[in-house]
Amino acid sequence: MKCPNCKKKMKRNFCIYCGYMNNGNFINNKPFVIKGTDLELFLGKRFDVINRNKNLFTVFLLGPFYFCFNRLILLGVLAFFLDIFYYILFFIIMKILFPLFSDFYMPIAFFINRLFYLAMANFICLRLLNLKIMKIKKKYPDNYQDILIRKSEEHFSFIQLIIGILIVLLIIAIIFNHLGN
Repeated sequence: MKCPNCKKKMKRNFCIYCGYMNNGNFINNKPFVIKGTDLELFLGKRFDVINRNKNLFTVFLLGPFYFCFNRLILLGVLAFFLDIFYYILFFIIMKILFPLFSDFYMPIAFFINRLFYLAMANFICLRLLNLKIMKIKKKYPDNYQDILIRKSEEHFSFIQLIIGILIVLLIIAIIFNHLGN
């Protein structure tokens, strides 16, 4: 059961985080104080994982779609097309500089690209999520912390990941259809 006050998991009939009891009282009669930064409230359990880069496998596997996974669909789609541009540019430069080693271009380009995501994806996500938090603060100055706690449960989404991939596929299909005519 979740605590109706702080939305954390309750033990038996009380919350070990805020002291809320099922009968409506608080242990030690202390008022509920939300601890942590706004970003910690917004990300919930995932804050430590993202802030300390503990999700390297997910970032490496998803690449530009990691942003879609974190509900930043527009950035994910844009990053995918920037990756395409990067691969083309890398291939052209390597073909000019090292024409004999063409079999190794794509694995090297892929590895360098994923190293960039490993180093920067969580940093970029945290910065953009801070901007989202500032918008929420501006729109709801009185109860923004409650909204951040509610949104912490819905921070990442497999559905948005799939939507991002489908948007990319749709754009590619439109481009190829247009080029074919």
